[in-house]
Amino acid sequence: KLSLFGKPTVLIHGQAANKFIFTNGGDSIVNQQTQSVKMILGDRNLLELSGKDHSRVRGALVSFLKPESLKQYVGKIDEEVRSHILMHWEGKQQVKVCCYES
Repeated sequence: KLSLFGKPTVLIHGQAANKFIFTNGGDSIVNQQTQSVKMILGDRNLLELSGKDHSRVRGALVSFLKPESLKQYVGKIDEEVRSHILMHWEGKQQVKVCCYES
């Protein structure tokens, strides 16, 4: 038991905890994000969904992120990056870059 983002939080881990959650804990444990996380990710993010809604959205994400699916997007991503560089970087003496560290 701990406090995370100023809210009481229970952290469980390990094989026994995973077994409990994925076998019979689904009826007695609810995943609820703090208000600050909800503000960033939205009310209907994958972390907030449960049951069939969670399975449906997770399945869509997994199919979207498969290597076969990603291959379809590489050409478009490359085109967008090249266009951005031509529009905002090429021919400039100085380019302002913002780095975000995690």
